[in-house]
Amino acid sequence: MLIVFVNLLLWTLAYYYVKKKYGSKSIGTVLILLYTLISWCIPILYFSSSATDYFSSQLTLIPFIYLYVVLLMAIRPLYNYSPRYISKILLLKRKYLNLICFFFSIFTISSLIQIIPSFKEGLVGLILDSSSASNIYATSTYDRMNQSNNAGYNVFAIFSNIAIAIIPLLFYTYLLQDKKNKIILILLTLSLLIPPLNGIAKASRLNIISSFFIFILLGIFFYPYLQLSIKVKLKKGLLFFSIFFIAMFIIITIGRSSGSNSSSMGYGFLRYFAEGPIVFDNYCMDAGGTRDGEYTFAFQHVLDRKSQPNEKELRNRYRHLKVDSSRFYTFVGDFVLDYGPIKALLVMGIIFLLVYNKSIIKKRTLKFSQIILLFILLQYCCGFYQYRFSMKSGNLTLFILLVMYIGISYLQIIRPNWFVIKNFKLESN
Repeated sequence: MLIVFVNLLLWTLAYYYVKKKYGSKSIGTVLILLYTLISWCIPILYFSSSATDYFSSQLTLIPFIYLYVVLLMAIRPLYNYSPRYISKILLLKRKYLNLICFFFSIFTISSLIQIIPSFKEGLVGLILDSSSASNIYATSTYDRMNQSNNAGYNVFAIFSNIAIAIIPLLFYTYLLQDKKNKIILILLTLSLLIPPLNGIAKASRLNIISSFFIFILLGIFFYPYLQLSIKVKLKKGLLFFSIFFIAMFIIITIGRSSGSNSSSMGYGFLRYFAEGPIVFDNYCMDAGGTRDGEYTFAFQHVLDRKSQPNEKELRNRYRHLKVDSSRFYTFVGDFVLDYGPIKALLVMGIIFLLVYNKSIIKKRTLKFSQIILLFILLQYCCGFYQYRFSMKSGNLTLFILLVMYIGISYLQIIRPNWFVIKNFKLESN
């Protein structure tokens, strides 16, 4: 169908334009490249014989255009995060940054200890029989969807999960320091491994790929500013862990599709990366209703109900809609399903207006608060599957990040002596 090739052409043109104007090292350009590659995968997936009964035969141009425009708008603030515009970085002084990194990494240790038994069991099961991935994933999905929200709150577990989500940001920020505490660095490194290890334990590809993408994207941005010795160690470590986790991703993909008619590994990969835009086109613009903001802004219902329904209850409540959260439909799809296309465009437009000016780099100096904003934007824009800050836990993580952003912004004004400017000599672009 011509529509998928029009979409492909639009993304390809966008990539060449952005690359020429902002450079290949802009993190915004890298995000445009990601969505361009996805657009190239869409025709292969859509016209695959395995996908005949999985997608609607009818595609329309307007949803693709809507998705294209909103994604470009969402990614636009990230064009400013480039070595072209940044040669100085405002960092917290070592003693304060050490304290924050130590505090957050300590909160993750309990999670690491808890997942080791299930990780061992999952790893052994996957290696001996990859088809066990289906059973492991089914069990973990059942537990997640039926998790009660009325059994009280484990405050330590909540903060532990938030800390795990923020660790990649702290890890790279910590690497910018000249002097590093080995204990803190080890704790941060171990904390980074928790999400993908948890993914193996639950046969969940999402935990593996989402943490991998965020780590890579942050690495692309921070790499020019790191010391040579750190760059070498980072490359070696990344190579080792990439081989391991990519291998586990492949094994899980094969295992989870082993009982399916569409069991080819290639099809499994294509669905994972390129399903979102097709599902968005098929269902999201006219889903037969909205979800009242239950996924993207769950906090709005906490005060009146005191708790949010679990995922199974939410799917049942909105079963009249044409699609549910079992499918990928991009983070844009989450907003459209929650509010409808017009209100969603307004909400995402407001988000753009709020963050765009804050992302502008002045005097070639990247502020510490803007590093936090970068992390928020990457999590937001990298949702080629679904919105990363969805539901109560995601909302809470976003809330903590915003509190950190506002607090650091305020401290940069009233306590400038808590910060230090680092100058970098970068290679010519």
